[in-house]
Amino acid sequence: MEKIIFTDNMKRFYYILLTLVPAFMACTEKEYSVEREEIGFKAVALNSTKANVFGTIGSAYNDAEHFGVYAFHELEDGSWAAANYMDNVEIEKDATDGSWRNIAKKYFWPSEGSLTFACYSPYEFNGTVSASYTEGVSFTDFVAPTDVNEQIDLMAADLITDKKNSVAPVPVTFRHLLSQIKFRAQSNFNYTAGTNVSAITIDKLVLHGLNTMADYATTDGTRETGSWSNYSQASDYVVVSSPVSLVIDGTTSVQVGTPILPIPQNASGYKWGQNLDIDAVEIVYTIEFDNGSTSTDTKYFSTVQEWKMGYIYTYNIRIGLNEISFDPTVENWETGNNIDFEI
Repeated sequence: MEKIIFTDNMKRFYYILLTLVPAFMACTEKEYSVEREEIGFKAVALNSTKANVFGTIGSAYNDAEHFGVYAFHELEDGSWAAANYMDNVEIEKDATDGSWRNIAKKYFWPSEGSLTFACYSPYEFNGTVSASYTEGVSFTDFVAPTDVNEQIDLMAADLITDKKNSVAPVPVTFRHLLSQIKFRAQSNFNYTAGTNVSAITIDKLVLHGLNTMADYATTDGTRETGSWSNYSQASDYVVVSSPVSLVIDGTTSVQVGTPILPIPQNASGYKWGQNLDIDAVEIVYTIEFDNGSTSTDTKYFSTVQEWKMGYIYTYNIRIGLNEISFDPTVENWETGNNIDFEI
C-alpha cells in the first residue's frame, strides 16, 4: 500500500476543516430547531352574575373550579390525526405560578399543524360528555341538581380553532348553557304605619314538574346552534322551605331563596287559582295582623313560555290585602203607621 505523507500545509488545512465542521453542524442544528411551548389556558366566564361559589355562577371564572379540554390535531395536509391530542383532560389553576394547565402531565404544542379545542365547565357533573372538531362539546343524560346547594353552572366555550405553537395561553370564554331563575317579592302597599298588618312572610315557594335530565348538542360548535333535547325526569325545585320575611313598605323588594339553574325548556304553566300542574309555581304566604291573628293562603301562577340558554328570568311577586272599606247608602224615609198608646 502506498504511504501518504502529509506536509505541514496539508496538516494545517485538515485541522481547520475538522474544526469548522462541528461548528457548522451546530449552527445548522440551531437554525432549524423549534422550541415547543407547553399548552396553557386563560379562562373567563361570559356574562356571569354572582359571587364565586364552587360549582355555581361566578363573576369571573372561579379559581377553585376545574374544566375539561379536548384538543384535535389538524395536520399540514388538512387531515386530522386519528387520536385526540388531548382527550377530556382536566385543567385547573396551578397554585405555584397561577397558570391554567393539567397538573399531572405537561402538554406541549405539536411541531407542525394546528390544534382545535373544545372546552366545558365544570369538569365534574352528572352525565356524559363527548366532543368533536366539527361540533364541539355535547352532553348526554345531563342531570341538573334540584338541590340549590348542589346545582352547577354548566358552561361550554365555542370551538377554538387553528391554534399553533405559542407562549400565550389559549383564551377560553365559557358561555352559560342553563337558564337562571330568580324570585323577588314585596308588599303591594305600605303597611308600616296606620294599618293593622304587622308582617308578611313567604313560607313556601316551589316550581313543580321541571325537566331535570336532557341532552345538549350543537351543529357547528357554537352556542347559537346549540339546543337541548330528550327531556325527562320531571322534578320539583324547592326555592323556599322556611319563612322569608318581606319589608312591608310597598317599595322594598327582597330576594326570595337562592336562584335556580334549570335546563332551558318550554315552561307553559297555569294561571292563578287553577289546579296545580306541570311547570306551575306554588307560593304559600302568611299575613299577620296586629291583634295576633294570621291569614295563610296558597297561590299558583304560570312561568314564562320558554326559558332560554344564558338568560336570567326574574319573577317579581307582590303580596298584600284588599283594604276593608264601606259603601254606605241612605234610603228615603217612608211614613209609618200611627201607633196609639193607652195609658
